[in-house]
Amino acid sequence: MRLATPALFVAVLLVSFPGGVAFATTPGCSHARPCYGTGTDDHINGTTGEDEILARGGRDFVDARGGSDVVHGGVGADGDEYAPGGLFGDSPKISANSVRDGDDTLFGGGGRDMLYGFGGSDMLIGGGEDDYIFAGEFRARMGRPGVATSKNPGVDIVSAGAGRDHIEAIDRRRDVIQCGDGKDAVWFDEGLDVVSPDCEVRNFIYGSG
Repeated sequence: MRLATPALFVAVLLVSFPGGVAFATTPGCSHARPCYGTGTDDHINGTTGEDEILARGGRDFVDARGGSDVVHGGVGADGDEYAPGGLFGDSPKISANSVRDGDDTLFGGGGRDMLYGFGGSDMLIGGGEDDYIFAGEFRARMGRPGVATSKNPGVDIVSAGAGRDHIEAIDRRRDVIQCGDGKDAVWFDEGLDVVSPDCEVRNFIYGSG
């Protein structure tokens, strides 16, 4: 994972996958029941309520949608800079009803994962590989200008874990970021975010003044 990747570059890329990308069709989740993926590349959609999603193996794309959800990525690499996939606590669509953004908990698990919290007070937990973690309270759109700020923003907590992680928390909202082992890069709001000393490469965007 390249630590010099410009802030927001990957966030914009992932909301629009190439048309040739194929994920296994996985039955939609239902309220109050755990939702499981397979050992292959899954596309899993949650509900607008509180879901528990276990993606298992493969390169997965999980859209937990609204509500306060718990998502486990499993052993596969769920997205990286150059491949589709990723774990989304709320819908990545710029047209999504962000009032329903919940307080999500995302566990990357094994592999190089991409975690997106969007709105709400989220907990984003990376694994042992090079993870991309997006703790912003907005959605971006590829190809045309457009940014949609969540109508239910919150305070995100990031625990990146081991590996050379890339963390973005640029949203003019307070976040708490712990980088962990490995040479990590973080983009953050100076004067608002709490950033641990073990974040080696610090790139602040907005100053407190």
